[in-house]
Amino acid sequence: MILVNFLPTILGRKKNNVFVIFILNLFLSWTIIGWLYALYLSLRKTPIISASVAPSFEQPKNNLLIK
Repeated sequence: MILVNFLPTILGRKKNNVFVIFILNLFLSWTIIGWLYALYLSLRKTPIISASVAPSFEQPKNNLLIK
């Protein structure tokens, strides 16, 4: 029964957020919603964040200058 209870932690042991999954599983697995959310976190694909996605700091082009 303990193995089934900690199934989300076991499945998500190679994720970056394994500690969050474990804590959520430890304290909220007695509720079905907490266990299902921990399972969701352990099975979802982690998004790949590219380092090239930086905000562009261009100077705004203001063609409405009054002289």
